[in-house]
Amino acid sequence: MFDNGSWKDAVQVNAMLMTNSLLTGFQYIRIKAAFPNFWLEQLHNHRGEHAEQNRHNAQLFQIKTGDFIDPSVLKAKQFYSLVIDLHRICHPSVLHHWQAYLNLPVEFEWSTLFKFKFGNVFNNKIKEFNFKFLHRILPFKENLVRWRITSDMSCTHCKGIETVTHALLDCPEVNSFWNKVKFFIFIKFNVNVTIDEKMLFTGYKIDDKDISIPNIILTFAQYTIYRVNMLSRFTSKQLNSFSLITELKKDLNINLKFLEKKNVIILPENLLADIQAI
Repeated sequence: MFDNGSWKDAVQVNAMLMTNSLLTGFQYIRIKAAFPNFWLEQLHNHRGEHAEQNRHNAQLFQIKTGDFIDPSVLKAKQFYSLVIDLHRICHPSVLHHWQAYLNLPVEFEWSTLFKFKFGNVFNNKIKEFNFKFLHRILPFKENLVRWRITSDMSCTHCKGIETVTHALLDCPEVNSFWNKVKFFIFIKFNVNVTIDEKMLFTGYKIDDKDISIPNIILTFAQYTIYRVNMLSRFTSKQLNSFSLITELKKDLNINLKFLEKKNVIILPENLLADIQAI
């Protein structure tokens, strides 16, 4: 396969690649090249209590040994160590996106939101939906175009532009569905919910345990829209306010009974019957 010259070259290259220091260094260099500028800014913002002493040099920040260093002259291996340390002190960038996009307060309790969305309240399908929504990877046409799966962004149901917000909130049939859900929650729980992007993501007073059932209903309503939308693309299932309400009632009837059986919630009297009457 190789002549004598190329075989010798291959042996030399292989010997170099098998050297741990070279291979490790190469991986570190790749990591450093991919390091986002945003993270660098975060490193500067977490320089530590002695950073005040180094205001004259904005490029320096304090590492865990107490020393101040300049990231622009770090070796790749040292840079990798900083990545690990930074991971422990910074929120993921997706949280920064939602914090800014929804204008959430600095003290917003992410742990409370995650406990609700990914805790024992929901089954794995709901958790998967919540995860995709959090990371902005729901497969609506806004993302499908970005992923080069399709070039058409028009909504199948109303010919609008199918962003995630449009699909979950603004499409006329979906909007009609939300009006029914909102009216039911108001009549049954005396809770007046504003149905908007912020509610979709953060729920309604998610930290108030007295409103846990309305929040469960709101979450299942979102998932129902998503599920019926996906079914309508590959089956004869129609997406309209009637089909959405029908599917929501099925989901709630099964899951609310399950949650009550597990002592997660206490269902108000006649709630399931009232849901079936929507």
